[in-house]
Amino acid sequence: MSVQNPNIPTPTQAKGIDVAIYDMQARLDTSLTWLTNGMGRAYRLSKVEVNRAAIFLPEVRLNDGKFGYFAATPDNDKQGQNIFIVGDACFPDFQNNFYGVMSYPVSIIFSANLETIDSALLATEDFTEHLIQDVREALIRDPRGKAYRMVSIDSIQREFEDVYAEFDVSNDRGIAHNPMTHFRLNITIQLREDCADSSLDRCAAILANLSQDELLNCILPTYDFSDPATQAATSPTQQADMINWLCGTPPPTGQFSFLFDGINESIYSNQKPELLYQGDQDCTMSAWIKLTAYDAAYSPVMSWFYEPSQRGWNFYIDTTGVIVLSFLEGSPQAGRWGFVAGTTVIPLNTWVHVAVTKDAQFAWTNAKVYLNGVDDTATTFGSMTNNMTGPMMLTNPRIGATGSTGAKYFQGNIFAPRIWNRELTPAEITTESTNKTYETTSPANIIWDADFDLAMYGVFDWTMPNKLATTGGSQSQNMEITDKVTDIP
Repeated sequence: MSVQNPNIPTPTQAKGIDVAIYDMQARLDTSLTWLTNGMGRAYRLSKVEVNRAAIFLPEVRLNDGKFGYFAATPDNDKQGQNIFIVGDACFPDFQNNFYGVMSYPVSIIFSANLETIDSALLATEDFTEHLIQDVREALIRDPRGKAYRMVSIDSIQREFEDVYAEFDVSNDRGIAHNPMTHFRLNITIQLREDCADSSLDRCAAILANLSQDELLNCILPTYDFSDPATQAATSPTQQADMINWLCGTPPPTGQFSFLFDGINESIYSNQKPELLYQGDQDCTMSAWIKLTAYDAAYSPVMSWFYEPSQRGWNFYIDTTGVIVLSFLEGSPQAGRWGFVAGTTVIPLNTWVHVAVTKDAQFAWTNAKVYLNGVDDTATTFGSMTNNMTGPMMLTNPRIGATGSTGAKYFQGNIFAPRIWNRELTPAEITTESTNKTYETTSPANIIWDADFDLAMYGVFDWTMPNKLATTGGSQSQNMEITDKVTDIP
């Protein structure tokens, strides 16, 4: 607020009607763009002119150390001014030993220079009624939650003599004519005798005087959300709300699985060299899965398998519904390959724990398949007589899919997928099959542990940390925000 005299004091312990006056002045200062010199409560005091003739002027108290006052008369140098005139209190609802209701006649006097407010509009009309409507909107529409209430607007006066009826204000300089304008609202304010101090901070006053429509149509469209200052001013809850609005409603907090559509969805990591398994390396892979359909070819749980050149490793459920782990370079007929399969058909729409282990033997004699912690290994097929010859740099290790052209996809839920760089013992597999939660830290020897619980949705996909000291984390491809679900084992 810019006031005519900067020495006007700010009340620090306002009581009774002064609380209401100070609060209404704050509302006017916030809501009226043309009000540049709101001055609060004025008083009728005596002033002696040079000719010793006593006249009365509306005066506003100063904090000049001498308890002085200055005349708040109309001033065409100011765009818009106002003062409050407070009448005597009466008690329409008085009861002994109880807090009663106090009632005050209050007048708010405005003077404004229409030319400095809108010179183009003044060329066609005296737009004082626009200013009166602005005042009514500020004082009548949004006074809810206040310790006082405006009972009525008794009258609105525009005649100069009526506006300054209590005061002797000279019109010798033609201050009653355009571009100057004057009007007065006579209102009745009621408050309880124990009216508490009013909270008068400017932020609260601004919010109290902005409607939902103004916030949405006048304020929000002006924000540049790419601006770091705007981003810093939004709370984490607001950021989450905006993501939810743009991308859908996220699941509640807790443990989560991901729901794969069997069409084009997957989670992938960067090209970790420690995941580029050869035929002579130990490994263990495990996950909780709930398959909803057997694929006509196979349903990959985890893989680093490049389909066109038939090269890589693939942990999958085959078309008959059994668990398979395969290593392959070239076709089974011409290349180096080997795989191990299970014997039990896993049920659809049921959570099961699946795991495969392999030691460093090319012959796969110790490769195992486990279903719900129990050895389910069938005959070991094939042998890998030599190591695979080259790295797979054309794709990334994936959960729920194979890579590149001709990719296959998993249809259903996957929870807690993990890869170890060693062969777990049968006892360790049994323990792992009973573990239905993510740990805060990864167990020893795990080299890929994508934590779905910590997944955060961005503009297009999910990102999730790898809880290890290895490179990077994981992120999704073509997965919507609704694919992170609370359906877990």
